[in-house]
Amino acid sequence: MRWESGKKHSPEHDNRQSNQAPASYTIVKDGNYFVGEANAPGLSDITANTNPTTVIQAAHDALTSGGKIHLKGHTDYSLETGLSISNAGITFDGEGYTSKITQGTSKNIPWLIDVTGKYFCFKNLRLEGNYTENSGSGGLRIQSTASYHHVLNSYLWHCNTYCLFDDANNARISHNYIAEANYPLFFGAADSVIDNNEIGGGQLRGVYFSSAGYLRFVGNKVFTCGEYLLYGDTVKYTVISDNIFGPSTTYDGIFLTCGAAASGKYNIISDNDFYSIGRDAIRFNAAEMKYNTVCNNIMESVTGYGFWTVTAGADYNQIVNNKLVTCGNTIGIQGGENTIVQGNVGYNPIGKVVNCFDTTNKKIELSGDAAAPGESGVGAQKFTVCNADILISSTDSGGADCDIQIYDPSDNALLQATLSTIDHMHVPVGYKIDWGVYSGAEPTVTVMFI
Repeated sequence: MRWESGKKHSPEHDNRQSNQAPASYTIVKDGNYFVGEANAPGLSDITANTNPTTVIQAAHDALTSGGKIHLKGHTDYSLETGLSISNAGITFDGEGYTSKITQGTSKNIPWLIDVTGKYFCFKNLRLEGNYTENSGSGGLRIQSTASYHHVLNSYLWHCNTYCLFDDANNARISHNYIAEANYPLFFGAADSVIDNNEIGGGQLRGVYFSSAGYLRFVGNKVFTCGEYLLYGDTVKYTVISDNIFGPSTTYDGIFLTCGAAASGKYNIISDNDFYSIGRDAIRFNAAEMKYNTVCNNIMESVTGYGFWTVTAGADYNQIVNNKLVTCGNTIGIQGGENTIVQGNVGYNPIGKVVNCFDTTNKKIELSGDAAAPGESGVGAQKFTVCNADILISSTDSGGADCDIQIYDPSDNALLQATLSTIDHMHVPVGYKIDWGVYSGAEPTVTVMFI
C-alpha cells in the first residue's frame, strides 16, 4: 500500500507515554519558566529558568551515570542554544508530537542536539528546526563516538542541513517521520537497522549513505526530493528491502556509486516499489558496483531505466525477477558479461541481439561487438553464454566444415556427435558453444536472449 507523499503517517507513537522505567527528570513549563523535577533519589530539582536549554542541559549534566529526561507534552521547548549530550546512557523521552523541541527564533544553532555519549535514546518527541530562517542549522547529530543508540517514534523535520545526521555504529532508527531539509537523513556508519520511517521533502537527497555498510534499510517510505531519493556512496553488505520510493520528479530512486575496490559490493535491493521516478529507478554508477543482487522490485512509471549500470566494469550482479511497468527504458547493462539478467517482466524474454559476440573475450553477451564467432580459419574456441539463457540457430560455414559442440560450465561435452548446423537450440547461461575449426565464410548465427 502506498503512502501519500508529504503526509505524516500518523505513527502509532503519537501521544504514547513511556511504559518503561520512570524518568530521572521531568521537564515541565510553569508559566514562562521551565523546571526540572527530580524523580530519583540523590537528584535535586533544576532551578527554574525561562530558557529550556539551560534546564535540559543541567538535567543531563546531573545524570553522570545515565538516566531518562522526560519532556512533558503540549509544550514548546524553544532552544536558544544547542544541547550537548556527552554522558552515556541518556534517554530523551516525550509524549509524541506535542513534546516539541524547536529552534528559537533568529537563533542560528549548528545542531539542536549534538550527541557524543554512547547508549543515547531519543523517542516519542518532535524536533523541529527553522529551515527558511537559519542556514547551516541541523537537527540531531549522532557523532561517531555515540554508538549503540536509538531514534524511535519521533518527528524530526524542517531543519536547514540535516534533520538526522548519524555517524555512529549500532543504530536503530525506527518509526520516525524525517523530512524537510537539504538532507533529511544522513547515515555514515555500520551494523544498524533503519526501518519503518517516512523520509522525504529533501531539497537535495532524501537518504544519504556515505561509507556505510552492514545495514538493513527496510519498510521505509522515501518521497519527493530535489535530487535522489536514496544516494549511496561506498555502500556494501547492505539490505534495501520492502521500501516504497516515489514520487521523485527529477533524479533516481536509488543511486549507488563508489570509488575504492570492494566498496560497492554484496548489497541486496529487493521487494521495493518504485513509482513516478523522474530518471532511473535504480542506477549503479561505478565500476566497483559488483556482486549485488537486484530482485523482486516493481518499477512503475519510470522516466528512464528500471535498472541501469552506467559504467563498464560493474559486473557479477544479479538482476532477476523484477517487474517493469511503463518505463522509458527497461534494463541497461554496460559491459557486465558476468551479470545475470533473467525473469524480469517487461524485459525478459529480451529477443534478438545482433552484435552479441565478444570475439576478444569469447563471450556471447548483451553488449558484444560482432554478429558471428569469427573469420574463416579460426581455431576451435569456446564462447561462454552470458547474462541470460539463449535460443540459438547457426548455419554451416562457407567450407561446410563446422563442428559445433555444446559444453557445460565444467567443459563436459553435451552432444554425442558434433553438428554442422543448429536450429533454435536452448543453451543455458554459463554453458559454452564451440564451432570447431572451419573454413570459408563464417556461419550465420541468430541469437535470441530469453
